[in-house]
Order: sequence, then C-alpha cells, then structure tokens
Amino acid sequence: MGEQAATWPAPAAQDAAPQQYEPVMPGALEDDPDIGDESTSAEGYDGPSEGLQKLAQNRMAPVVGQRRSSDVRWQDVHPRTPGKKRELKHTRGWFQAVVVCIVMAVIVGVVVAGVTYHLELWGGKTVPSVVGLVSSNAQAKLSQKGLNAQITYVASDDGNDRVISVDPGAGSRVDDGATVTLTVGQSRMVPTVVGTNVQDARQALSDAGATNVKLTYTNSSEAEGTVLSVTPSEGATFVSSDLITLTVAQLPVVPDVVGRSSADALKVLQDAGLTPTVVYSSEGSHQKGYVESTTPSAGSRADAQGSVKVTIMSPLPADVYHVADYYSALPQALSYFLAQKGYSAAVGYLDSAGKLVERLDSTDGSTVLVSSTPWSASADQGSSAVTDLLGQGSAMDGLGVRLSLGAATAPQLGATVGAVDRVIQLCGLSGGTETVNQQNATLPSNSAARGKEFYCTYGESGDNAWCVLAYVNDQKKTQAEVVYAPKALFDAMDASAEGGSKASFVANALLG
Repeated sequence: MGEQAATWPAPAAQDAAPQQYEPVMPGALEDDPDIGDESTSAEGYDGPSEGLQKLAQNRMAPVVGQRRSSDVRWQDVHPRTPGKKRELKHTRGWFQAVVVCIVMAVIVGVVVAGVTYHLELWGGKTVPSVVGLVSSNAQAKLSQKGLNAQITYVASDDGNDRVISVDPGAGSRVDDGATVTLTVGQSRMVPTVVGTNVQDARQALSDAGATNVKLTYTNSSEAEGTVLSVTPSEGATFVSSDLITLTVAQLPVVPDVVGRSSADALKVLQDAGLTPTVVYSSEGSHQKGYVESTTPSAGSRADAQGSVKVTIMSPLPADVYHVADYYSALPQALSYFLAQKGYSAAVGYLDSAGKLVERLDSTDGSTVLVSSTPWSASADQGSSAVTDLLGQGSAMDGLGVRLSLGAATAPQLGATVGAVDRVIQLCGLSGGTETVNQQNATLPSNSAARGKEFYCTYGESGDNAWCVLAYVNDQKKTQAEVVYAPKALFDAMDASAEGGSKASFVANALLG
C-alpha cells in the first residue's frame, strides 16, 4: 500500500462526520524526542515548533489500515524493559528486611546493655543508701559492693556513730573499688575551756555546737575574764540546746562590811573571793570587835590578788609592858599587837582542863605567857605544839599573863627596890601591898630562891592582882618578871608553904 500524504480535512467533511483523534497525554509530549525545548509561556511565544506541529499532524491524522488512532497505548509512548517492575519489588522487600533486622538488633543490644548495666556487670557500681546506719554496717554494705569507705566524724545531736551523709550520694555511679566518704555523727563534747579567756571559751563552745551558753562572774585572784569552771564539766556530752554555764573571773568588788562584826565581815569578804588582812585600831567610831573601814573601800575593785585591809576596832595595849591592857583587847588584836612588837608564838596548846597555854617570844629575849598558872616556871613546858590560839580568838577569860623581861629590856639597877619600882611604873601598875626579898621572904627550906638576890612586890587593882619580881641571874644581869591575873586566880593558889605570903609564893615559884 502506497504512502499517502496526510492532509487536513476540509471543513465540510469535519462538519459532516467528525474525525476521531487520539488524545495526546502530557507525558507523551514530554517524552517525545521530536518535541523541542521551547518555552510554553505566553511571553515571547511564536507558535508551535516544528516538532510539535509534526506530532500534532501525526496524532490527528486518520488511522490508515488496521491500526486505529485509539490503539496508541502508554507503552508505545514510554516503552519499559520487560521484568523491571518485578525486580523493583524484590529489591524493596530485601531492603526492608535488612532494616528490620538492624532495628531489632539495636533494640536487643540496648535492652541487653541496660539489663547488664543495671545488674552492674559493667559501668561501675551504684552507691547504696547507708544514711542512718551505724558506721560499721555502712562500711559492710559498701564492701559488699566492692567499694571502699572513708569515715569523717562530725559532732551531731543525733545518735552517736551513725552516718549523716554520703559523698558521692546514694544512687551515684562510681568505678569499681572507688572510695566513698561517710560523714558519721558523734556526740558533742564540752571542750577544754577552763583557764582560757572567756571569748576563746565561747568560740570553742560554738564550734562544738553549743547554742545556749550562760556566763556567771565571780570575784577571783585569776586574771579578769579567765574561765574558772564550766558546767557540765569538760568532756561531758551534750546536745546543742543544752545550757552550758561558764564561771568567769572578775576583779573582786569589795562588799560593804563597815559596822559589821569582825567574824561576819571576814566571812563575807572571803566568800567574795577576797583575801582580808586584819589590822586593829583603838581609834574610831565603832565598838570593839566591829569593822571601822576597809581598803579599798566598799564598791571598789580589789587588786588581782583580792587583797583587802580590814580595820577592826579594839583597844590595844599602850605598849608591851602594860599587861593590864591585854585584857581589854580582843585576843586577835592582842596577837596582832604583839606581832607588831616582834613577838611570835613559840608554844600554843590547850591544857588538860581545856585552858589556853600560849607563849610568845621576842627577838630581844623577852616572852609573854598566857596560862592559868602564869607564876609557874614550867607552865609552858607541857607541849611542843605551836598554834597561835590567841590569833584564832581563844579567850583569855580566867587566865593570867606573865611578862618576862630580858636582860636587854630590864632596868640595869641590880636587885634593889628601885629596880622593882621602875618596872612597876613601866607597866603602869599601882596598889602594891607587900614587898619581900631574899632576907625576909617566907620560903621553903629547899627553895632555890634562898641563894638569889631578889625583890618581889605584890599588889591589887580592882578585880585583878599583880606581882613584880626583880632578881640577879647567874650572869649577874638583872631580870624582871611581871605576873598579872584576876585576883581570884591568886586567891586560889596554895601559899601555905610560904606562910600565906603571895609575894613569897611568886618568888619561890619563879626562882625555886
């Protein structure tokens, strides 16, 4: 069959019997090699290209022979390689299977890793919870995990030896064999504060956790501000809210004791932490035995030693020789007075009757004896005990005094009436009623006084009596003895061997 050129049908033919045209799909146009790359935009459009016109002619031409324009299929325009679709499906299935396997492997790996990590088969150990356990149990629990424990102790109000905190904290992941620090509480203890300054003591207590500290002050010879004591005592356990009391030294304040009795005043001063030194004075406005003044005065601070001079009223002897004045003074005042004159206790005790026996010796050889038998040469030989009982306030009631004047003090006039008279005047005595000497004295036949040169005068003054004896000793020195006692004491002595002569009795007693 010869080739027939395609021509556009005439309009009449089209109207009579419309031709059937094969629709052209956009894809076919795009894939057709005869279609150029001209732009299809309206701007600059010059009409269909040559290829597009050709294609349009071919598509719109009537079908010649057996093939119709309706028989043109997609495959004719886009021919495909046989089996390509089946091969693509197979490739996609294989890829999806591989992806699924990989995902499953990852999931399984993650699960296994998580389980083994949780079981602590790798990645270290988890710090267990041990807060609140006693330290030994906490250490054991860490040891079971393969971890080491390092303990740091801190003071705590909670139970002793219990774990307060952990570092690293519970639940933390650490390497095998790592060291875990346990902070363990131990009871608070009162620190050493006695002897320290109060500021340092308070800081030490604060560091130990004390929050309730009280200060009390007391007079003391310690440096002001020094801690004298602490309650509870050092080393005692406490909790932070417990009351801790510090007793702190301060320079003592002198209390007002003027006008009080000596005994009461001294006790008040001593209780205040002061050290009183007593002096006696016969000049003042207060009565005997009462405080006239203090130095420092009341309300003033004492020195660091707490020394306070307390002046107490008491009549004092005019001098050592005025033995009658001894009875007017307080016993303590007499001891104080004699000490000022150079006398000190050499013998001091209570005899079998509970009576005071005390001898005070002077550096010049003179002595003062207080005794119930002052004329006895051996009255002070009954004991070697030395106690200043006068200074302690032992009373002289019913006792006598003997003043022995040493050779340096006694008048150097020989054993004459003049010597006796001088001593009587020296001692302020009067009322002599009897004088004897070695020639007219009534003495026992065996009396040692018979071989001595002496004069002895006895006299009385009110309720008291006295006797003055002057004699020459073996060194040819004049010595004198003055005996003064209540008259009743003289009346009680047995002078029958001396014919009732009290002067002879005293001479025999002292020289025999």
